[in-house]
Amino acid sequence: MSARIGVITLDGSAGSGKSTVARMLSERLGIPHLDTGAMYRAVTWAALREGIPFEHSRRVAALVKRLCFRMGPDGLDIRLGRRRPGGELRAPEVSRAIHGVSHNRAVRRALIRIQRAAARSVSGLVADGRDMGSVVFPDARWKFFLDADASVRARRIRRDLARKGILRPLSEVLRDLKRRDAGDRSAVVTPTVVPPGAIRIRTSLLTPAETLRRILRRILPRR
Repeated sequence: MSARIGVITLDGSAGSGKSTVARMLSERLGIPHLDTGAMYRAVTWAALREGIPFEHSRRVAALVKRLCFRMGPDGLDIRLGRRRPGGELRAPEVSRAIHGVSHNRAVRRALIRIQRAAARSVSGLVADGRDMGSVVFPDARWKFFLDADASVRARRIRRDLARKGILRPLSEVLRDLKRRDAGDRSAVVTPTVVPPGAIRIRTSLLTPAETLRRILRRILPRR
């Protein structure tokens, strides 16, 4: 099945459900999940940990070589030395600072090379992010773009943070989300766009399971 389907891209705004649905889709199809957002968060986390100012773009980009990104059957494994950041990638300070990394051209070039190499190392892949179908895998057979109302997305993000033990007021989460949306849309390097040929899905009123079913109806042959 994975050889026939190949790369599936899920792009969308923060909190649209793309990462949750991507994990569910990879499990359903038996192919790895490439969480590219976690890769940018890992570089951001490493820069904060090392005390490297984000305006020092070359020093930030050099962190990519020190981080280990390895694709396995269960998805992406991230390490800095012997340390796995895990839940630290979702910390508020990482979320607030991630634009300092995602807008860094050198970081993007380095991570795109790793992402494409990861796809070549497996027979099928579910990749979610912000420019998967438009930049990283423009020739992917199946492209999806997920979106939802900002208030819905903020509640989802707040709920996900709470599960990780991070409690934040909804107003603060929404404020950060709107700031991130504005930055994503106006980004000079790679703004958030609907990839050519992508299937758009509004997830405001959909559960992850319902979104998954809509995607599966598109990519699986009807019996």
